[in-house]
Amino acid sequence: MTRVLLTGAAGVVGSALARCFSDPAMPLIRVDRPGREANGTIGCDLADPAAVARLIAEQRPDAVIHLAGNKDVFALEKAPALARQANVDTTRNLVDAIAGRDCFFVYLSTDYVFEGTAGPYSESCPAAPTTEYGRSKLAAEHLLSASSRKYAIARSSSIFGYPRDFVSLVLDTLRKGQPFPAFSDLVSNPTYLGTLFEMLRRIISRRSEGVFHTCGSHGFSREEFARTIAAAFNLNAGLIRGETRSERIRPADLSLDNTATCAALDYRPLALEQILSENRAQWSAPDLSK
Repeated sequence: MTRVLLTGAAGVVGSALARCFSDPAMPLIRVDRPGREANGTIGCDLADPAAVARLIAEQRPDAVIHLAGNKDVFALEKAPALARQANVDTTRNLVDAIAGRDCFFVYLSTDYVFEGTAGPYSESCPAAPTTEYGRSKLAAEHLLSASSRKYAIARSSSIFGYPRDFVSLVLDTLRKGQPFPAFSDLVSNPTYLGTLFEMLRRIISRRSEGVFHTCGSHGFSREEFARTIAAAFNLNAGLIRGETRSERIRPADLSLDNTATCAALDYRPLALEQILSENRAQWSAPDLSK
């Protein structure tokens, strides 16, 4: 049995990811910040080293998935100290707390560690973030690589498959017959939540160490993603309006190459079109999170 502690478990992505853990051989310990203890979630201030040490001592996890952090690219651009506290200090506290324990650490990182001008980026490409968010995530990666812990860095991108995701937004708009503006100059790898979970499950069950690109296998612009959604659900793609961005904070091309990850994990994600087709009911069911 592998007891997995998941931080950020009450957030929209975290709660959806938590629902994927149905194997009794991999029981899940849900953790989020104080005040979000619903549905069996444990409250813990990850910025407090003493609180984190107590959490690990009491729960004794065999593996930690550190999903929690601040992902607000625009807000963090104005607050580098907040980026470091949320994304680096919390990582350090968790890594310090598992010292002396046989606990495998998985850090959820991001495509924002790259410059975003020459994608797709492989797992071994040099990182050169241009945003405070990306710099804080890379600093956490470096913290892990400099430690003596057994760890995996799982870089993901444009996650969908949770309530009110990008797919839901496109569908709701097109079903109302309204135009949907989508950026043609912002490229990343749409990553289905089920794909992310399966890759994380394999990393943990095998204790595979290193850097992994736990994402969909192909990069799409937001416009291309929206048009693919429209085609999968037989909706009017003519309502999709390609636009270019006025802001230049987010890098243009953060597409990732996950060839090495797929080989290491013996797993290849389904094509985006197939994922949407095979999981149509997910976006037709009522939103139970409301």
